[in-house]
Amino acid sequence: MGPRCAAARQRGPPAGLGHPPGLGQRADPGGPPDKVHGRARGGFRPQRVRLGHYPFRRLAVRAGVATVPSRPRSAHQVALRLLARREYSTSQIRVRLARRELPEPEVDAAIARLTDAGLLDDARVAHAWARRAAEVKLRGRSRARREIEALGIASHTARQAVDTVFDELDEEAVLERAIAKRVDGPIRDRVHFRRVYQALLRQGFPPDRVAARLLAGTDGAETFVEE
Repeated sequence: MGPRCAAARQRGPPAGLGHPPGLGQRADPGGPPDKVHGRARGGFRPQRVRLGHYPFRRLAVRAGVATVPSRPRSAHQVALRLLARREYSTSQIRVRLARRELPEPEVDAAIARLTDAGLLDDARVAHAWARRAAEVKLRGRSRARREIEALGIASHTARQAVDTVFDELDEEAVLERAIAKRVDGPIRDRVHFRRVYQALLRQGFPPDRVAARLLAGTDGAETFVEE
């Protein structure tokens, strides 16, 4: 290294070309102030994060700036939040509370409390499901009953709800609507008959009523019946 380089290192870098201040350090007090934002040049001031304002709360948590303390909710509170959205059977509520690993005695107490308050009522759920199955989905008795039992509702409660609803609505009228949804004219041939017949059986209608209704008023109806 020559004498000129050694002298330059001793003198330091020229004015205005020094290393910038590190993050979080203030600039040289003797230097000119930075008029941007009214702070000294190179100054650093972290912005405040309003944790109560969405979406800053989620972003702050994701970035590690803040943490959200978990708020353990009781089984009764969790069940109330679920029932505020829609109706559930007792079995459905029990399953959802168990998924949260809540203590079983607490779950039992919450279910008993909700039942006493009339917020849990399997008969009401069964009746509402049966009416929707008949009026909207055009189901027959047997399928409506199976769907209600799949909710964890007792068989006798499901049967009673289905019988009540279908007696009010007239099952023959529900079958007529279900057929009209699938057939826009007379049955054409055996293949057509079989397709519609099987579809209505899957909907839960009795086989004899389905066959009688599909064959009514059809010439040569006996040729459509499977041997």
